Amino acid sequence: MATRAARGERQIRLSAERAAQVRALARTYQLSDDEVIARALDLLVAAVTALGVSQGVGRPGPRARNEGESDRSSASDTIILPSPEDLAMQDMLAAGLLTEIKPLPTEVVPFTPIEVRGKPLSELVIEERR
Repeated sequence: MATRAARGERQIRLSAERAAQVRALARTYQLSDDEVIARALDLLVAAVTALGVSQGVGRPGPRARNEGESDRSSASDTIILPSPEDLAMQDMLAAGLLTEIKPLPTEVVPFTPIEVRGKPLSELVIEERR
């Protein structure tokens, strides 16, 4: 065990579904389970680096805990990724479609329709098209 810790190896736990996915990928690409996980981590690091994501931004992702480890996780143990909405906003900002990214509203204001005299707008549109 001391040898493993000295080399930086760590045992992880996967759900049965994730373990089956790793085995299926290993069979498909003729890799070991460790190679599949190593390549997946390489892809994740590359994606996070390319997106310029730093810890403390976005939502924390789930992580596996070791036996005996508490349910609390420190910031250094959590991988932080932006939400899909944040990524879309960043893409639109980079493309020049937005000039700034404003925070999304946290509460929804109930919609109350107003009364308008005359024909409904839908009927007016239909009449105009004829």
